[in-house]
Amino acid sequence: MIKWRNLDPTLKSKFNGVPRRQYHVFMHPSSGVSGSNTADNEEFIRQHVEDEFIYYDPYYAADAAPAFSDIIVWPGYYNMATAIPLNKDGMRLLAACMGPGHALSYATRMWSDGCAAVEIQGAKGCEVAGFRFGPESTDATAINVGTTVNSYGAYIHDNTFFHENVENGCTYIDLGVASTYHSDESVIANNLFIKGAGNATSYAQIRWNLSIRSHIIGNTFEITGGSTNYQGIKVTAGVEQGHIIGNKFFAFESGTVQAIAVGATTVGHLYIDGNEFIGMTANANCFDYDADSSGRNYLNGILIDS
Repeated sequence: MIKWRNLDPTLKSKFNGVPRRQYHVFMHPSSGVSGSNTADNEEFIRQHVEDEFIYYDPYYAADAAPAFSDIIVWPGYYNMATAIPLNKDGMRLLAACMGPGHALSYATRMWSDGCAAVEIQGAKGCEVAGFRFGPESTDATAINVGTTVNSYGAYIHDNTFFHENVENGCTYIDLGVASTYHSDESVIANNLFIKGAGNATSYAQIRWNLSIRSHIIGNTFEITGGSTNYQGIKVTAGVEQGHIIGNKFFAFESGTVQAIAVGATTVGHLYIDGNEFIGMTANANCFDYDADSSGRNYLNGILIDS
């Protein structure tokens, strides 16, 4: 007879309701940061969880956790000087206080300066959900996926991405590196993107560099700026069989921003359907239309067909 405890974690993950290791992260009691008053929660968790599964820094929790573990981050303001490493298969970084879309994400803020807040590198099936990410410099991204080594099947959902100063912009999510590293079959869903993507074409709220069969679905993009340099999604030639479906793009300040910059993408390799563009000046500010790769998309309620 095969006992449950002897199953390989990879096999366990195929069953619904499989218990997973959970590592809990709290703000340090001495941090003095607003929103870090989680002492009661920490006391309760310590009554039920061994000390080896409780941390004050999400970096060390993720570094210690094996594959198929959950990193549960309790409310607070986490300023990451070193990126949280999701470099083992099936790791999940989850806010303890989480709701649908970006609801409740303000409770658990993940700031970064000079580095990414999260690095998904060399792993399959990692997940990030429930946070408010705020890169504080042009050198900082929120989440890098497969930018130093191939990574597959990332799932990023129900987060808020916010940058205080659009003129000093940044990229929130980087997918792969053109002609070098893959971030295939990633899914980015139900997030809110605010500002960022500063006045330079090298930035975008999402930079889709090299990623096959990936999907950007059901997100809201608030694009602030005054020219096509301000981009929501920047796509390069390393995209095949990808989908941008059912998103909403809002132009703030000027309708001349670029919602989706498809670049040199091969015709038919990127399918754009069911998206709504509000406040853009013209169809060209939404995306480069092509009948072979476009479904029904709308600019201010009017079908884009050219």
